[in-house]
Amino acid sequence: MDLIQAIDEFLGETDVEPYDPTRPGMDETSRQPAPSTTTSGETGSTPSAAITGVKNGRWVQPSDRRNAEKRAWLTTPPPPPPRRPPPLREPPARPRPSLDPLRVMGPLPPPPIPVEVEAGLTVDVPHFAVHVSRQYKPRLGNRRWHLRFNGDGTLRSCKEKPQNRPGQ
Repeated sequence: MDLIQAIDEFLGETDVEPYDPTRPGMDETSRQPAPSTTTSGETGSTPSAAITGVKNGRWVQPSDRRNAEKRAWLTTPPPPPPRRPPPLREPPARPRPSLDPLRVMGPLPPPPIPVEVEAGLTVDVPHFAVHVSRQYKPRLGNRRWHLRFNGDGTLRSCKEKPQNRPGQ
């Protein structure tokens, strides 16, 4: 039994013209798939058209379907953006600042330490300068001092810096 006959019997197409390798599924005059008549007299596509990928007189490839889906997706207009709520007529009232803290705050830094640089002249030195860096350079007017402290926070030395005069 011929292989093509077995396929035709399996497909139920017994009245199909024989396969011609010189024109596989194409009519010579119009380059259209050759029509075949079934037992009821209706025209249909030949089995070679399904095998070769011819549909409605055109070659059909898998990329054609994907490109058609892409084209449909790209040509459809995008959906409208989501609606935003209308702006308020008046901005909400901001709370007025107050001296009451809104949250619990940590401890306050220690108070400054008063140091007497001359008789009757006192300078407030920050706690950090006395106990951590152990030096401080205060200025009062045109006068400057360099204060150094011991590890226990007592004044070790107090030197007045000379004034910088222009031209010297």
